[in-house]
Amino acid sequence: MKRSIITDEVSQNPDEVIAFAKAFELDGLELRTICNQGLLEMEESLIQALKARFQEACLPICCFSLPLFKCDIEDRATQQAQIAAFPRLLRYAQMLQTRIMRGFCFWRCDHPHARLREVYRQIAPMAQDAGVTIVLESDPSVNGHTAVELGELIDCIDHPAVQALFDGGNYPFSPDAQTPLASYAVLRERIRHVHVKDALRENGNARAACIGTGEGQVRETLTALRKDGYDGWLSLETHYRLNAVLDDAALRLPGGAAFSSGAAAASAQSMRALISILEEIGRD
Repeated sequence: MKRSIITDEVSQNPDEVIAFAKAFELDGLELRTICNQGLLEMEESLIQALKARFQEACLPICCFSLPLFKCDIEDRATQQAQIAAFPRLLRYAQMLQTRIMRGFCFWRCDHPHARLREVYRQIAPMAQDAGVTIVLESDPSVNGHTAVELGELIDCIDHPAVQALFDGGNYPFSPDAQTPLASYAVLRERIRHVHVKDALRENGNARAACIGTGEGQVRETLTALRKDGYDGWLSLETHYRLNAVLDDAALRLPGGAAFSSGAAAASAQSMRALISILEEIGRD
């Protein structure tokens, strides 16, 4: 399994992100926001500059961590804008040799299936032609917040270019979800990318925690991934800060300078814990 981190879980400064990756001997990076811009807002000139920096550092971009269709089901303007931007995103992916893009299933609502199939069926053939897989993520704020529901939505879209992203640390935020390990078992055949985070529930509320200290069953799910022969990417998505707790708005749409404030220290702590768990698993 190859190790990565989402860029804005370290900094908005590319030099600081690269230094972090080198310090922990990471295999690559996952791009969400950097230089205070998300991929949907970036001009090609910035992509070219980032490409040069990351190639010089020998750090491939394993995934575009997009907020694709993380919007209201009735927000047709945002949906159409993202569909229109998709060929440009695929061009960026080709430039950075990225083969995975993240997507979502709209903010929580009733009966999203037909519209979800409609929008993903417009972009999935383009992704397939470009050799890109779109991975949908369970998130407490969106449809597909449980593994069972996410699997049903992926089945509804019914396209080989649309698969699953597994993040066990998201499930403690959804009280009606199965445990992370049980959720992994539901999605295991569909998983093409993995985020690593941890979370604790206290008084009915969840908050992000250092890797290995919460209810995300990080060791158990990594053990299962190893046993099942997963050889893809593990991207640390910390969402944890040493002296602060990210608010709901930051968790729903993470990114930018405020989100990255204090991220590097917490991510270093979590990365050390993740490496320790991976070493233990390797010795088992």
